[in-house]
Amino acid sequence: MSRADDHYAGEEHGSVETQRVEDEALPNDLHRDFKRRQVYMFSLACAIGTGLIIGSGTGLARGGPGFLLISYILIGVTVFFVMTALGEMATFLPMKKGFGGYATRMVDPAFG
Repeated sequence: MSRADDHYAGEEHGSVETQRVEDEALPNDLHRDFKRRQVYMFSLACAIGTGLIIGSGTGLARGGPGFLLISYILIGVTVFFVMTALGEMATFLPMKKGFGGYATRMVDPAFG
């Protein structure tokens, strides 16, 4: 017996019935696996992100802390609105193509 069995030896507990649900592969089902190309893109994005942090020192030297703060606020607000719009579109119309798929569907196939 384990410690948990000893602790709850005299108590009765309710039971929970579980039912196994089989995953059916849907045509728009997303898969969770990384390919070699995706791992390379992640590492490239990390390198670019690090370069942006180090490169912000140049902006700090040229414009000062106020300029840098205003720039980060403007970019942050822009990214917030873009991601909120993307979240709204993903909730309303889920598709696996992502950002380019929404441009194709909502604007014109030439945009995707």
